[in-house]
Amino acid sequence: MRSDYKYLRKLLDHLIRLNNKLKTAPLSENESKDFGCLNDYFFYLTLDALQNEQKGLNLYGTYTKLEGYCEDIKYEFYEALFFSLSELLTLKHKIRARVLEIVEKGDFLSKEAWQKRFKSTKGRLGL
Repeated sequence: MRSDYKYLRKLLDHLIRLNNKLKTAPLSENESKDFGCLNDYFFYLTLDALQNEQKGLNLYGTYTKLEGYCEDIKYEFYEALFFSLSELLTLKHKIRARVLEIVEKGDFLSKEAWQKRFKSTKGRLGL
């Protein structure tokens, strides 16, 4: 599976185009399949990178670039997605750059910290 920035950026641009269309009109059957398949690509790529440290480090770098791109174009959904996927890689492979950034902000990576954040989220959503 390809994971270079240029290729993933093309996939992301297609996802954004389909997501924008979805906001105003239903997608065709083929567009719906493409939308799901493109989203799945990023998840399968991440699962693969979780099994291999070198792939994980490389993909982490690419995801942080994609996250920055999404931030620049104000596309918060995919910015958050790439942040979350890069967090998975950080936790698995203990990627120092992200860990140091987060440690400065407090105990963000622990399961207990996540459970506390999730409990707060559930409360806000009435779940």
